[in-house]
Amino acid sequence: MQTASRSVRVALWITAVVVAAGSAAYQRLTGPTVSLCGRVTIGADTVRYRLPRSGVSTAERAVSLPKAPSIVGGAIEYRRLRSDDDWQRVPMAAEGNRLVGYLPRQPAAGKLEYTVILETTAGETRLPDAGGPLVMRFKNPVPAWLLLPHIILMFTALLVGTRAGLGAIWAPEGLRRLVVITLGALTLGGLVLGPIVQKLAFEQLWAGFPFGSDFTDDKTLIMWAVWLVAAIVIHRARAGPRRVRGATLAAATVMLGVYLVPHSVRGSELDYRLVDQGVAPAEAVTTGK
Repeated sequence: MQTASRSVRVALWITAVVVAAGSAAYQRLTGPTVSLCGRVTIGADTVRYRLPRSGVSTAERAVSLPKAPSIVGGAIEYRRLRSDDDWQRVPMAAEGNRLVGYLPRQPAAGKLEYTVILETTAGETRLPDAGGPLVMRFKNPVPAWLLLPHIILMFTALLVGTRAGLGAIWAPEGLRRLVVITLGALTLGGLVLGPIVQKLAFEQLWAGFPFGSDFTDDKTLIMWAVWLVAAIVIHRARAGPRRVRGATLAAATVMLGVYLVPHSVRGSELDYRLVDQGVAPAEAVTTGK
């Protein structure tokens, strides 16, 4: 097998960094808990806003937007998601140069749907102006000493796995080592630290197959499974170069495809109907829709 030049190997690592960083950013920025950004024109004013869709269970969640001469007041209309609640309103008040309102904190995996209602010189304006109310999910705080290793290991798996996939096409030497590193990072970051992080954040250790349909857990399991298969295939005594390259490329392709699915889709969700029946919130967490 011909060894690729140093310049080729460097180029593949640079490409892997770009692809992995782009894939991770895309998944994070397209998830249902990412703040909604937009702008609205009221009279002569154009107001840019950023409405949050994630909060922590230990504090009220502030919702704010810049003040403008055409805005004379505002309120937040909200209710617990998939509950029998009536809509409630909390007023927004001026704090410095912003108009701020606070949503009540919720237990881990609790969700509120809400709309911002602005009183303006031109009448009432609702944000968002399309697509219905926003959904905000609350979670317990997770210590950084646990969250950071989880994130680093998952990104390491994505980076090294992407590099392995590129190597399967242009520089096949060293694929066995890259596959082992990818599988190890996924095992520790996704199957060991991942459930611990989820348990602390949402009171659920594992909500994917076969116990639920949490897409984040299912995606982790899919990625781990395809890299496990790749590791088994390429470490067989009779595995030839073509089989090694094919198994590695297939696993990398599946992994990058998984990263096209936004993060936190069908994530943990508190069933408020169970809570209202007297079930403890930690025991009333299900998989979201």
